[in-house]
Order: sequence, then structure tokens, then C-alpha cells
Amino acid sequence: MEKHQRVSILSTIVLVGFALSAGYHYVQGAYLGRGYPYDTFLCNPAGRGSDFSDVLRDGHTLQPYLQYSSAQYPLMALIGFLLYPLGSLAYPTFLLFVLAAFTFFSAASVQVAKATSTALPVFAIAFLSYPFLFAVDRGNFELLVFVLLLGFMYFFTRGRYSWSAICLGLAIALKLYPVILLAVYFPAGKTRSALLAVAVAATATLGSLMCFKGGLAANASFLLQGDNFRSNALFREFTSFSSPMVQRGVTLLTFIKWFSIETGFIRGMGDTLFLSRYLAASALIGVVAVVYAVFVEQDLWKRVAVLVLVMLLLPPLSADYKLLLLYVPLYLFVESDKPSRLDPAYLAVFGLLLVPKSYYYLSSVFSESGAAHDISIAVPLNVLLLIALSLLIGIPGLVNRFRRAPGSPIPLK
Repeated sequence: MEKHQRVSILSTIVLVGFALSAGYHYVQGAYLGRGYPYDTFLCNPAGRGSDFSDVLRDGHTLQPYLQYSSAQYPLMALIGFLLYPLGSLAYPTFLLFVLAAFTFFSAASVQVAKATSTALPVFAIAFLSYPFLFAVDRGNFELLVFVLLLGFMYFFTRGRYSWSAICLGLAIALKLYPVILLAVYFPAGKTRSALLAVAVAATATLGSLMCFKGGLAANASFLLQGDNFRSNALFREFTSFSSPMVQRGVTLLTFIKWFSIETGFIRGMGDTLFLSRYLAASALIGVVAVVYAVFVEQDLWKRVAVLVLVMLLLPPLSADYKLLLLYVPLYLFVESDKPSRLDPAYLAVFGLLLVPKSYYYLSSVFSESGAAHDISIAVPLNVLLLIALSLLIGIPGLVNRFRRAPGSPIPLK
């Protein structure tokens, strides 16, 4: 399948999916008089922008841990401190930067060698997707991590490895989970770039901690002991079988908890025992996935996709806005010059993951918004779609690996 065909199909799926969902929820609210959650595919309007304001609140006194027991990582809290003096202009400034970076990376990837304009496909794919609208609605700093990871891959594919390492290092300092993308450097023989990314992340983290009041030791101790998570009441609710509250997210843990509540499966297992076993199993699956990505997978976009799927599916918390990370392998897939008979399946899964699907609400669970039963069928569907994408990539990759002669080299891209 040619690049322009991929772009056309993907933009059509996103545009149609957005239009159908927006129309459905508009009818529910405007004509049927139904309020939240039926009148929107986003979160409760009462919580709009709350993620952004939480970061500013936690960081504005330079005491995110000792005063607020913040769940934020140090660099993010420091950015909150820097943005706080802007007041009402803080979020527009942040969003303007994100939009400019997202537009640049999207235009660099989603362009085809045709005389016709590519503005509509770029707009549809980038700005009408569910995870982007969800993140903007919440004001979540995942937007900043996201554009840094797009920058990391943009520079990596163009051979500017130092710049890619700086982007990745800053993303790791903001949220730890992108550390798994260091694995991309090793098949390319760029170990020094991986070390540079680690150095950037460490410098940004330690530098931020040194800026906080109370001293480096006290703040570092809070962070190293995991108190930023243990003090988070939502973390306990989302991972507890004794609570019907689940995250609007894509982690396997959420899927297992919902399935357990619906069926009674493993409900007898204590919360602590379940979480410890889940984390151990996730770590094992993650190691296997990294080994596969580094030593088995041949195509760069699939290698990156495997690592992104680990970041989405395996952590105990993984909100819907993290689906933004799919753009990193998606743009590589669009640019790939290796057509495959599975291209239509890849496009279908990517497209379905990027569109809102809140057409039916689950009666057994609810979210942290306080509204009754506002978790939709999209939550388990997204997890199943991510698993399907894993299988579409992993099974052919393993088959091709076993077909190659033993000892044959694995191409880097």
C-alpha cells in the first residue's frame, strides 16, 4: 500500500469516527436532554483543565513533595513553578507550544508526493483524534511528553542522534516510562546516544530536586520511597478489587479489574497479592517485549510500536491520553517504504484506537469523576485493540525470524 493511500484511509477513519461520535453525543444532549456522560465522549466538564492546574498547584511553592505529597515527577513540578506566574495565560502558552510542535512533526510525516494539499489529512489525523482531544480537555502534561517523543523519533530517523537523545532524556525526566525507548538505540549501534539520554534525564531530575525547598535529601527520599504513588488515593482505588472505581484508561490491570467485577474471576485474591503478581508478570512480559524489539523485529516502526504497547498496556495506571503515544509508531508506519498485506489491518486498528467509542456505558464500574457509571465500552475495546495490534506485529515477526537462516543479520530498519 502506497503512502498516500495509508494517509487517505487513516484520515478518513479518524474524520468519520469523530463526526459520528460528536453527532451522537450532540443528539443525546441537545435533543434527548441527557447530561453527562451521554452528551460528551470526554470527561466530566467539571474536571476540565484540572490536570494542568494540579501541576501548577503542586509546583508553585517549590514544595511539591513536602507540602502537597505530589505524584508529579520533579521536572514536571518545576515546570509548574515556572508557568504559575503566567496565571490565566499559563495553559494557552503551554498549549500553543504543543500545537506548534505537533503540527510540525505531523506535517513532516503526513505528507504525500502529490500536488493536492495535505492540510485536511494532517488536521484530521492529528487534531480530531480522541486521545488528543482528551488530553487537551484535561490539560494533561502528557502532551509535553508526547511532543518530546515525536521529536526523539523525528531526529532519530534523520540521523541526528544527540538531539534525539536530548528529547528522550527530557521525556524520561517528565514521566519515567519512556525509558523503555532507550532500546531503540541498541540495534542501531548508538549506545552513546542512549547514555546521553540517561544523563539528560538524570541531570534534569537532580537539578529539579535541588531547586525544591526542604533540601535535596528530603525530596529525593520522598521520591525514591515511592511516596508520590503511595500517597495517591486514586492509585489505591484504581488498583483495588474492593472498589468499583476504574481508570478511564488502557492498562491491562483496568481490563482485568473490570472483567473480574463482571464475572467474579479472581475476586477472592487480595489487593496486595494481586498487585504484586501483576507487577511481576508485567515486568516479565516487558523484558520479553524488549528482547523481541531489539533482537527479532526488523522494521523500525514495528520495533517502536512494540515498545509503545508495553508503555500503554503494562503499567498499573495508563489513562486514555497516553494513546497519544501511538502517533510515534503510526507516523513511522505512514513513512515506511515496505508495503505489507497486513497494512489494511494495521490501519484499521490504528484508526479505531484514535476515534471515540463511548456509545455504551458499563453499569458495574465508574471513574473518579464522581458521576455514576461513566466508563464506556471504549475502555475494554481499546485494550483488546492494543492486544490485537501486538499480535499483528508479533506473530508475523516471529514467523519471519524462524524462517531466516540461523545467524543471518537482522536489518536495522
